[in-house]
Amino acid sequence: METKTEDQATVTPVEDTPVAVPPMPTPESLKPKPITNLADLEAYFTKRREVTLDVFGQQCVMQVRTLTPAEDAVISGIIDAVVPPVERGRTIEDDRPNFSDPAYLKRREAAFTEARALAIYWAVPAMSAGQPGMTDTSAIKIYIQGSKVSVQVLNALYNAIRGGGVQEATLVNFT
Repeated sequence: METKTEDQATVTPVEDTPVAVPPMPTPESLKPKPITNLADLEAYFTKRREVTLDVFGQQCVMQVRTLTPAEDAVISGIIDAVVPPVERGRTIEDDRPNFSDPAYLKRREAAFTEARALAIYWAVPAMSAGQPGMTDTSAIKIYIQGSKVSVQVLNALYNAIRGGGVQEATLVNFT
């Protein structure tokens, strides 16, 4: 999978599974850009990015955007709501979560599927164009899961949407 913005180069990972990767820095992208107000900062996050997927040897480019804080909170809430059962030990210190519990694994997979569907519907215009304006979580999940898009492509899009892309710059020559 490749990711790029209008002013950045394309990067292709060597892995077989599609994953979101940060774009290669260019001389222009390495120069710090001054942010003078909230509108400047929001402009970075409302700007769509191109995600290039290599699907069976054929490259396709899709536009994605980052999630808003409210959207991201919904996605995190869905995933974080699923917790494993606790296996009781002789003492409280011996209690351990059972991450291999089949019911927990099933609930975790269902929560991830729902979260992935919402994130893709909200952030990938090409995916929401077929059924615009949907608000019901269950209907969105059914719509995205019912598409003919493979799970690998859905996972790659989800990783591109929620994969980060923001990090603190390392200070050099700082004395």
